[in-house]
Amino acid sequence: MNAELRKVAWPTRRETMNLSVIVLIFLVLMTALIAGFDFGFSKAVLFIVDQ
Repeated sequence: MNAELRKVAWPTRRETMNLSVIVLIFLVLMTALIAGFDFGFSKAVLFIVDQ
């Protein structure tokens, strides 16, 4: 197992931080997008039901 772990191309600290920031930004954007769709669809359904 140790021999296999030595073959792994480990990312540098800078690469890890950059990729973590990218993932965090993507996560926030997707959460906002899904929340926006949820809010919009719920308003649309309530508008249709109330008529």
